[in-house]
Amino acid sequence: MYHKDLAPDHLLDLPAKQVLAACQAAWVFGGMGSWNDLGFEGEQQAEYDRISTALYDLLNTAIAAAASHMPQ
Repeated sequence: MYHKDLAPDHLLDLPAKQVLAACQAAWVFGGMGSWNDLGFEGEQQAEYDRISTALYDLLNTAIAAAASHMPQ
């Protein structure tokens, strides 16, 4: 996993590790040629902006939840 600094391996259970791995695979923001380098015309741009914001917010929420999850 690329972002091992989010939580040491021994503190996370398997579901939390899986959520972090899924978020990492879904992270499309930043870097040359990335998702947020795209541009569209008119209504397509508005939809792209809405979807991009929703994806960004959901990924960050999931990352925070998984990284702070303490096994029962």
